[in-house]
Amino acid sequence: MIRSQPYAELAKIYDRVMEHIKYDEWSDYISSIFRHFGIKVKSILEIACGTGNFSLYLHNHGYDVT
Repeated sequence: MIRSQPYAELAKIYDRVMEHIKYDEWSDYISSIFRHFGIKVKSILEIACGTGNFSLYLHNHGYDVT
């Protein structure tokens, strides 16, 4: 019997639960805050990033995301 990785199954559930989140709008908002305050951001540490979907949007804004 092949057992799946526990996180792989949890990730599917997490992504389903979070599918209503508009990561594109959220990442635009985060970037606008930096611009508003004149903060030059090159890298972002995303803590508790779930499955990392939001990290991809931040990366697409030009940030190095860890």
